Amino acid sequence: MDISDERATVLRLLGEYDAHDVDSAADGDEGKLDEADEELLRLQEQGGDEAEEYFQSARNRIRLFREALDGEREGFVVVTTRPGSDGDETLDVTVVNNTGEPTSGRVTVTFYDADGNELETTASETAAFDPDEQRTVSVPIERLEAGERYVASAERAS
Repeated sequence: MDISDERATVLRLLGEYDAHDVDSAADGDEGKLDEADEELLRLQEQGGDEAEEYFQSARNRIRLFREALDGEREGFVVVTTRPGSDGDETLDVTVVNNTGEPTSGRVTVTFYDADGNELETTASETAAFDPDEQRTVSVPIERLEAGERYVASAERAS
């Protein structure tokens, strides 16, 4: 099944949504997230068992993004991830402090191979965050040839 056109549509919709502006949902951009989510659901329903996991994962990220920005998800939460401006050297991870209090935390990125085996974990420096603060943190990474996917997570400093 060739999904290149559908993938391009989802990427275009997500690109049109201004992820750096927390107030953009109030400006009507929430509909773009809805459209992207609906397209992913359609692809999930049409794809086989293997594809279903990938599409559900993407849809979960949209849900987590919405919950974090709406303050529904409490804690120190990852909102978005994207390659850093220096290519393969960093990953830019946007986090929101929804703890309701000042906190310190860091971002970790774990890489996995195609079989789901953990290859490497790296972390940002610990930083202080004000309540409700949203900030993009650059995590130094070394992209592995065998790395098929990664998971970014935010954790409060102990």
